[in-house]
Amino acid sequence: MGKTAYTERIPSIDCFRGFTIMLMVTVNYLAGINIVPAALKHASEILSQTSGLNFTVTDLVAPSFMFIIGITYKLSFEKRVEKNGFSATCYDFATRYLAIAGMGAFFTGASALVEPKEAVGAWGVLEAIGAAGLIALAFVRTGTAVRFIAGLALLGGWQALLEKVLDVAKVASSAQGGITAIMSWGGLMLIATAMGDIFIKAKGYKLPFAAIGAALLGGGLIMSLFFTASKHRVSASYVLISLGIGSLCLFAFHVFLTLTKLRLEPLRWWGKNPLLLYLIHMGLLGITFIPGNEGWYVNAPPWSAALQAAAFVGVLFIIAWLLDKKRVYFKI
Repeated sequence: MGKTAYTERIPSIDCFRGFTIMLMVTVNYLAGINIVPAALKHASEILSQTSGLNFTVTDLVAPSFMFIIGITYKLSFEKRVEKNGFSATCYDFATRYLAIAGMGAFFTGASALVEPKEAVGAWGVLEAIGAAGLIALAFVRTGTAVRFIAGLALLGGWQALLEKVLDVAKVASSAQGGITAIMSWGGLMLIATAMGDIFIKAKGYKLPFAAIGAALLGGGLIMSLFFTASKHRVSASYVLISLGIGSLCLFAFHVFLTLTKLRLEPLRWWGKNPLLLYLIHMGLLGITFIPGNEGWYVNAPPWSAALQAAAFVGVLFIIAWLLDKKRVYFKI
């Protein structure tokens, strides 16, 4: 844990990061309530589907969070190198992402105690982030174009494995595609680091960044005509669509903040402590999911579900505000 100077932060990135983590904890809470519409929950995998779109808005939240991590990956690495040197920074980043994966494994193991069947083969968001961060570390000192192309190559290789080698049903049965899908998540992170270079270096409204983001989205949609865009498969089309939407959302935040001069402080509170808030929300979810609470949570009526969700997010809002007020920003 450490303190970071407020002026070192990039407002649009903090706001988008805060927006994604707030969405992530909200949809995770709503996912367990029966009354919530299917459109606001993760899509069910359709194994017979060979093309088209098979995801919901909720399925775009996790890749958007990983995307925003990738956006600042290279910048964070180089700042750390200036302070601690190259070897020490590599060690710090490796241990950081191993720790993130380890925390994910802990929560996955804890969930197995509550829902053994659902936890079989589970590979959560934190494990995926940890693995992708280690892959990005191997390429961090390469050029922007190299990382972009390497990311596309990983996505292409993963899609080929899905089509020709792997059992799609087994991959889709695991959250985040299981451990084998680290190729795809790694590809997402690498492309995000390259997009980070473009975003940070571009001036004004950063139109080149938006144009490349639109190209990624268009490429993913075209690819979905041949390969299903699915979160469960972590297919290349799904990742490209997620990257494109994430890029355009970040661009929208940048343009909005530039034009209005607003600060959107509540979102920035969340954006400065995303990992800690995510971990706290996992603990709160663990309490919520205690067996025997179906009456007040799983089968809650609309008014009760709305109040519970508001209270859940409200607690995290207070924590985010207090941490920012004390200028404490949690980092591994």
